[in-house]
Amino acid sequence: MTYDPAFVPISSTPAPVSERRPTGVVIAALTLGLASLGLLVMAGFLAVAVVVVGKSPQMLAAAQSGTPQGAMPPSIAAIQLIYVAMSIVSLGLAVWGGVTVVGLFRLKPWARISIMVQGGLVAASAGFFALICLIAPLMMSSMKLPSNVSSSQMHIVFAVMGLIAGLVALVGVWWIVYFALRGAREVFSPSSRPGQSFGSRSAIATPALPPRQVGPITDFSVAQPLPPTAPPPPENIDPEI
Repeated sequence: MTYDPAFVPISSTPAPVSERRPTGVVIAALTLGLASLGLLVMAGFLAVAVVVVGKSPQMLAAAQSGTPQGAMPPSIAAIQLIYVAMSIVSLGLAVWGGVTVVGLFRLKPWARISIMVQGGLVAASAGFFALICLIAPLMMSSMKLPSNVSSSQMHIVFAVMGLIAGLVALVGVWWIVYFALRGAREVFSPSSRPGQSFGSRSAIATPALPPRQVGPITDFSVAQPLPPTAPPPPENIDPEI
Protein backbone atom coordinates (compact mmCIF):
# COMPACT_ATOMS: atom_id res chain seq x y z
CA MET A 1 0.00 0.00 0.00
CA THR A 2 1.57 3.29 -1.09
CA TYR A 3 1.48 6.44 1.04
CA ASP A 4 0.54 9.72 -0.56
CA PRO A 5 2.19 12.61 1.36
CA ALA A 6 -0.10 15.13 -0.37
CA PHE A 7 -3.13 13.69 1.43
CA VAL A 8 -3.29 15.44 4.81
CA PRO A 9 -6.58 15.20 6.75
CA ILE A 10 -8.07 18.48 7.95
CA SER A 11 -9.41 18.55 11.47
CA SER A 12 -12.71 20.33 12.06
CA THR A 13 -12.25 20.40 15.82
CA PRO A 14 -12.74 24.06 16.90
CA ALA A 15 -10.44 25.87 19.25
CA PRO A 16 -11.81 26.79 22.67
CA VAL A 17 -14.19 29.73 22.44
CA SER A 18 -12.94 31.33 25.64
CA GLU A 19 -9.47 31.80 24.16
CA ARG A 20 -10.80 33.94 21.30
CA ARG A 21 -13.61 35.88 23.01
CA PRO A 22 -13.23 39.63 22.28
CA THR A 23 -12.56 41.93 25.22
CA GLY A 24 -15.50 44.17 24.32
CA VAL A 25 -17.91 41.26 24.63
CA VAL A 26 -16.54 40.41 28.08
CA ILE A 27 -16.84 44.03 29.28
CA ALA A 28 -20.40 44.31 27.94
CA ALA A 29 -21.37 41.04 29.61
CA LEU A 30 -19.91 42.17 32.94
CA THR A 31 -21.71 45.53 32.86
CA LEU A 32 -24.97 43.82 31.98
CA GLY A 33 -24.39 41.32 34.78
CA LEU A 34 -23.91 44.13 37.31
CA ALA A 35 -27.08 45.83 36.09
CA SER A 36 -29.01 42.56 36.39
CA LEU A 37 -27.68 42.06 39.91
CA GLY A 38 -28.82 45.56 40.85
CA LEU A 39 -32.29 44.87 39.47
CA LEU A 40 -32.43 41.62 41.42
CA VAL A 41 -31.55 43.43 44.64
CA MET A 42 -34.16 46.10 43.93
CA ALA A 43 -36.79 43.42 43.32
CA GLY A 44 -35.97 41.95 46.73
CA PHE A 45 -36.25 45.33 48.47
CA LEU A 46 -39.60 45.98 46.81
CA ALA A 47 -40.87 42.58 47.93
CA VAL A 48 -39.83 43.41 51.49
CA ALA A 49 -41.51 46.82 51.18
CA VAL A 50 -44.81 45.11 50.34
CA VAL A 51 -44.74 43.32 53.69
CA VAL A 52 -43.53 46.37 55.61
CA VAL A 53 -46.26 48.63 54.22
CA GLY A 54 -48.95 46.12 55.13
CA LYS A 55 -47.77 45.89 58.75
CA SER A 56 -46.93 49.55 59.35
CA PRO A 57 -49.80 51.95 60.06
CA GLN A 58 -47.28 54.80 60.11
CA MET A 59 -46.81 54.38 56.36
CA LEU A 60 -50.49 55.01 55.74
CA ALA A 61 -50.49 57.99 58.09
CA ALA A 62 -47.50 59.48 56.29
CA ALA A 63 -49.17 58.95 52.92
CA GLN A 64 -52.37 60.55 54.13
CA SER A 65 -50.54 63.53 55.61
CA GLY A 66 -48.79 64.17 52.31
CA THR A 67 -51.99 64.00 50.29
CA PRO A 68 -53.29 67.38 49.06
CA GLN A 69 -56.46 68.66 50.67
CA GLY A 70 -59.58 67.33 48.98
CA ALA A 71 -57.79 64.42 47.30
CA MET A 72 -58.37 60.79 48.23
CA PRO A 73 -55.42 59.37 50.21
CA PRO A 74 -53.86 56.19 48.81
CA SER A 75 -54.82 52.90 50.38
CA ILE A 76 -52.43 50.25 51.67
CA ALA A 77 -53.64 47.81 49.02
CA ALA A 78 -52.92 50.28 46.22
CA ILE A 79 -49.40 50.94 47.51
CA GLN A 80 -48.74 47.21 47.84
CA LEU A 81 -50.02 46.59 44.33
CA ILE A 82 -47.62 49.19 42.93
CA TYR A 83 -44.69 47.66 44.81
CA VAL A 84 -45.61 44.15 43.64
CA ALA A 85 -45.80 45.29 40.01
CA MET A 86 -42.44 47.05 40.26
CA SER A 87 -40.89 43.99 41.91
CA ILE A 88 -42.14 41.67 39.17
CA VAL A 89 -40.86 43.97 36.43
CA SER A 90 -37.46 44.27 38.11
CA LEU A 91 -37.22 40.51 38.56
CA GLY A 92 -38.14 39.89 34.93
CA LEU A 93 -35.52 42.35 33.69
CA ALA A 94 -32.92 40.78 35.98
CA VAL A 95 -33.63 37.29 34.65
CA TRP A 96 -33.55 38.57 31.07
CA GLY A 97 -30.21 40.21 31.68
CA GLY A 98 -28.76 37.12 33.36
CA VAL A 99 -29.77 34.86 30.48
CA THR A 100 -28.28 37.34 28.02
CA VAL A 101 -24.99 37.38 29.95
CA VAL A 102 -24.73 33.59 29.65
CA GLY A 103 -25.47 33.83 25.93
CA LEU A 104 -22.81 36.50 25.46
CA PHE A 105 -20.12 34.39 27.10
CA ARG A 106 -21.14 31.46 24.88
CA LEU A 107 -21.24 33.74 21.80
CA LYS A 108 -24.84 32.90 20.94
CA PRO A 109 -26.31 34.88 18.00
CA TRP A 110 -29.52 35.70 19.88
CA ALA A 111 -27.51 37.22 22.75
CA ARG A 112 -26.19 39.96 20.45
CA ILE A 113 -29.74 40.97 19.48
CA SER A 114 -30.89 40.74 23.09
CA ILE A 115 -28.24 43.10 24.46
CA MET A 116 -28.91 45.57 21.64
CA VAL A 117 -32.60 45.64 22.59
CA GLN A 118 -31.70 46.09 26.24
CA GLY A 119 -29.26 48.82 25.26
CA GLY A 120 -32.06 50.67 23.51
CA LEU A 121 -34.29 50.40 26.58
CA VAL A 122 -31.49 51.54 28.88
CA ALA A 123 -30.56 54.47 26.66
CA ALA A 124 -34.17 55.61 26.29
CA SER A 125 -35.14 55.32 29.97
CA ALA A 126 -31.90 56.72 31.39
CA GLY A 127 -31.83 59.52 28.82
CA PHE A 128 -35.40 60.48 29.68
CA PHE A 129 -34.58 60.53 33.39
CA ALA A 130 -31.49 62.67 32.74
CA LEU A 131 -33.67 65.12 30.81
CA ILE A 132 -36.08 65.34 33.73
CA CYS A 133 -33.18 66.04 36.08
CA LEU A 134 -32.17 68.95 33.86
CA ILE A 135 -35.68 70.39 33.68
CA ALA A 136 -36.55 69.90 37.37
CA PRO A 137 -34.36 72.76 38.71
CA LEU A 138 -36.07 75.15 36.31
CA MET A 139 -39.48 74.07 37.56
CA MET A 140 -38.42 74.35 41.19
CA SER A 141 -37.95 78.11 40.86
CA SER A 142 -41.74 78.54 40.80
CA MET A 143 -42.37 76.05 43.63
CA LYS A 144 -42.40 76.68 47.37
CA LEU A 145 -39.87 74.42 49.07
CA PRO A 146 -39.87 73.43 52.76
CA SER A 147 -37.94 75.69 55.08
CA ASN A 148 -35.30 73.04 55.80
CA VAL A 149 -34.53 72.46 52.09
CA SER A 150 -32.51 74.94 50.07
CA SER A 151 -32.75 75.30 46.32
CA SER A 152 -28.97 75.04 45.91
CA GLN A 153 -28.96 71.62 47.57
CA MET A 154 -31.73 70.40 45.30
CA HIS A 155 -29.85 71.69 42.26
CA ILE A 156 -26.79 69.68 43.30
CA VAL A 157 -28.88 66.56 43.88
CA PHE A 158 -30.56 66.80 40.49
CA ALA A 159 -27.23 67.53 38.79
CA VAL A 160 -25.62 64.41 40.28
CA MET A 161 -28.63 62.25 39.43
CA GLY A 162 -28.68 63.63 35.88
CA LEU A 163 -24.96 62.92 35.46
CA ILE A 164 -25.36 59.32 36.61
CA ALA A 165 -28.36 58.82 34.36
CA GLY A 166 -26.42 60.27 31.43
CA LEU A 167 -23.55 57.84 31.99
CA VAL A 168 -25.99 54.93 32.13
CA ALA A 169 -27.57 56.11 28.87
CA LEU A 170 -24.11 56.21 27.25
CA VAL A 171 -23.56 52.59 28.29
CA GLY A 172 -26.78 51.62 26.54
CA VAL A 173 -25.71 53.50 23.41
CA TRP A 174 -22.33 51.73 23.51
CA TRP A 175 -24.05 48.34 23.62
CA ILE A 176 -26.04 49.21 20.52
CA VAL A 177 -23.09 50.60 18.56
CA TYR A 178 -20.56 47.92 19.53
CA PHE A 179 -22.75 44.91 18.77
CA ALA A 180 -23.90 46.48 15.50
CA LEU A 181 -20.34 46.57 14.15
CA ARG A 182 -19.29 44.13 11.48
CA GLY A 183 -16.68 42.51 13.70
CA ALA A 184 -19.22 41.74 16.42
CA ARG A 185 -21.62 40.32 13.85
CA GLU A 186 -18.91 37.97 12.62
CA VAL A 187 -18.13 36.79 16.14
CA PHE A 188 -21.76 35.85 16.79
CA SER A 189 -22.36 34.46 13.30
CA PRO A 190 -23.50 30.80 13.39
CA SER A 191 -21.24 29.96 10.44
CA SER A 192 -18.10 31.29 12.11
CA ARG A 193 -15.69 29.02 13.91
CA PRO A 194 -13.64 29.77 16.99
CA GLY A 195 -10.40 31.34 15.89
CA GLN A 196 -9.07 34.85 15.83
CA SER A 197 -10.99 37.68 17.44
CA PHE A 198 -13.94 39.11 15.54
CA GLY A 199 -14.60 35.87 13.72
CA SER A 200 -11.43 35.27 11.71
CA ARG A 201 -11.30 31.49 11.54
CA SER A 202 -8.95 29.07 9.87
CA ALA A 203 -8.86 25.33 9.53
CA ILE A 204 -6.36 23.37 11.56
CA ALA A 205 -4.24 20.87 9.65
CA THR A 206 -3.21 17.76 11.49
CA PRO A 207 0.25 16.27 10.99
CA ALA A 208 0.53 13.60 8.35
CA LEU A 209 0.40 10.05 9.62
CA PRO A 210 3.31 7.75 8.79
CA PRO A 211 2.65 4.83 6.43
CA ARG A 212 1.55 1.61 8.05
CA GLN A 213 4.05 -1.19 7.94
CA VAL A 214 2.59 -4.35 6.42
CA GLY A 215 4.07 -7.53 7.85
CA PRO A 216 3.68 -11.18 6.88
CA ILE A 217 0.20 -12.64 7.08
CA THR A 218 -0.30 -15.39 9.64
CA ASP A 219 -3.31 -17.22 11.04
CA PHE A 220 -3.59 -14.57 13.77
CA SER A 221 -3.18 -11.53 11.56
CA VAL A 222 -5.91 -8.95 11.04
CA ALA A 223 -7.00 -8.42 7.46
CA GLN A 224 -4.75 -5.76 5.95
CA PRO A 225 -4.33 -4.51 2.40
CA LEU A 226 -1.41 -6.14 0.63
CA PRO A 227 1.16 -4.05 -1.18
CA PRO A 228 1.05 -4.37 -4.97
CA THR A 229 3.46 -6.97 -6.35
CA ALA A 230 5.15 -6.89 -9.73
CA PRO A 231 4.03 -9.54 -12.25
CA PRO A 232 6.45 -12.50 -12.66
CA PRO A 233 8.84 -12.32 -15.65
CA PRO A 234 7.90 -14.42 -18.68
CA GLU A 235 9.52 -17.87 -18.91
CA ASN A 236 12.12 -18.55 -21.58
CA ILE A 237 10.50 -20.43 -24.47
CA ASP A 238 12.65 -22.90 -26.41
CA PRO A 239 12.38 -21.92 -30.11
CA GLU A 240 12.88 -25.53 -31.23
CA ILE A 241 9.60 -26.63 -29.64
